[in-house]
Amino acid sequence: MKKELSKHIASFIILAVFGILAVGSTDTDTDTLKIQSQEPTSQGSKDSEQKKPNSDQPRRAAITYTPEQLNRMISNGQFPEQGEVENTETREASFAECKVVVESVMSEIRGIYPVQTIVDTKIMYMVKAWTNTGVVIATCSQPDRKLTLISSSYK
Repeated sequence: MKKELSKHIASFIILAVFGILAVGSTDTDTDTLKIQSQEPTSQGSKDSEQKKPNSDQPRRAAITYTPEQLNRMISNGQFPEQGEVENTETREASFAECKVVVESVMSEIRGIYPVQTIVDTKIMYMVKAWTNTGVVIATCSQPDRKLTLISSSYK
């Protein structure tokens, strides 16, 4: 079970964050979280299309790391090379609720996988988690009232 979860930890983080947000949503309080139904967006302008795999090109084997390898690499300042952003998802959320949800989900994997807080101010909170198959970055923005999750695989 633990090994199966480790294969899909990046997906777990995204689903857990948005699942918690959906459960906590309400329309009665303006300071409480509200979810906007939105399709995942690709990086770039609003008019850009999501990239689709080209069936004419051979697929590269996905690079994976064990939690032990990742913890050793990150603690030594040797960060795995990241590929292009594969998925970006954004939801409307109050800053306080966003931060609590992201901290809650990241605390579930912290200690197994490397998790670092990159920014923690009154208006911005950003956390990065390195998983077996790639990286997830969660950002809470107070001025925008947004939660953004970005994921990418390793090169």
